Amino acid sequence: MALTLVIKHPLSDFEPGYDDTFKNGHIFDFEIDRDGDLWICTSNGLFRHERDGNNVYYNRLNSKLPEGNIFGIFFDSTGRGWICGEKGLCLWDAESRQLVGDILPDKFIHNTRVRRICETGDGRLLFIYDKNRMFESDIEIKNFGTLTTPVPLDNKDMDMLIDKEGWMWLITTSGLYRWDGNKVFYSYNFNDGLLSQTFFHSGSDMDDDGRLWLCSSQGLVTVDIDNVTERQRPYRIAITDASVNGIDSFGKLDRTGDNSYEMRLDNGGEVNLAVKVSGFSYSHPGDEVFQYKLDNAKTWSVVEGQHTILCTDLKLAGLASLVNTTSPALSYMFNQYLNTNYYDYINNYRIEEFKRLVSEPESEKYTLSALAAKCGFSSRASFFRYFKRASSISPSEYVKSIGKNNREQDLIVGKM
Repeated sequence: MALTLVIKHPLSDFEPGYDDTFKNGHIFDFEIDRDGDLWICTSNGLFRHERDGNNVYYNRLNSKLPEGNIFGIFFDSTGRGWICGEKGLCLWDAESRQLVGDILPDKFIHNTRVRRICETGDGRLLFIYDKNRMFESDIEIKNFGTLTTPVPLDNKDMDMLIDKEGWMWLITTSGLYRWDGNKVFYSYNFNDGLLSQTFFHSGSDMDDDGRLWLCSSQGLVTVDIDNVTERQRPYRIAITDASVNGIDSFGKLDRTGDNSYEMRLDNGGEVNLAVKVSGFSYSHPGDEVFQYKLDNAKTWSVVEGQHTILCTDLKLAGLASLVNTTSPALSYMFNQYLNTNYYDYINNYRIEEFKRLVSEPESEKYTLSALAAKCGFSSRASFFRYFKRASSISPSEYVKSIGKNNREQDLIVGKM
């Protein structure tokens, strides 16, 4: 018995000449507009397959289409199409049925790739663009500007969906977040039933029933919006230890409210504050996420997978005011007379203090990270980077080179 396999090109409706795009190119996205026409975004331009069988091909030579790949298209409630190209945006005017360019205002998003566009129920357009920054505009493109989340997400690869209640779901490579667009911001993790904190920035969608479908590193995640409840009580957080410049200062902490504390410091110079926190959420410590904000800060900072918050307050402006001069004048003096900048000068002193501390017998009680914090470094990574730049060897190699006995080396190096 002979078996014959016949393969028909799924887009054979297109005339000869288009085949190279669909056989050898890349198809990034496809959408259907309100007229029922199918739009296909490719590496070789934009295709429109009309309901009556007519086909139209757009490229940068015969239209206002941007140069390069066309990654996606989004149709807003007016029927206007937002075409996301590698080099910027282009619009489809549903009334004139033409691609139009150069109509966006000067301070709008230009010459950059837009990754995702969504429209809220009240007619706001939301854009994720250029290293996952966010932008918003009204439907008339008259009022627009940058959109900032309560918790910085600048370094996260991100996608976005709008649920049927109007909340934004920010889907990132290191977490899942829900935001009302104002001040209410939720972070979801293993405590909420997720098997993974890693979500992919493509493939997320919402079905006709309003259910979210998200692609994670551990499989497909579905979110039924009807069963998502607001958290009436946040996880309880406690401070278990605090030190200022390496000196125990836990007794100086005063609780001023739920999860808020105050500490009054008499130190008029450098302040290195280290606070240890514990979240009673019954999850693995490495999976917990904390947010903190000092009283003079405008935004919240995030600590992920660790329970120590390090705050360093040593600024050129503060030192300049103490010596009754300006920051530029003080910076000029460091560069002109000491051949170094202010921060390298300070860090060199910190490294010398580390070398002094590690040579003392009581240093065996501390890890390298603890000694670095006592010397004023805000993070282990910055300590290692500056130490190797100044000494040409790592801190661990330095400990071995100064002739410590094996027991002291093990205690200092082994606890990193």
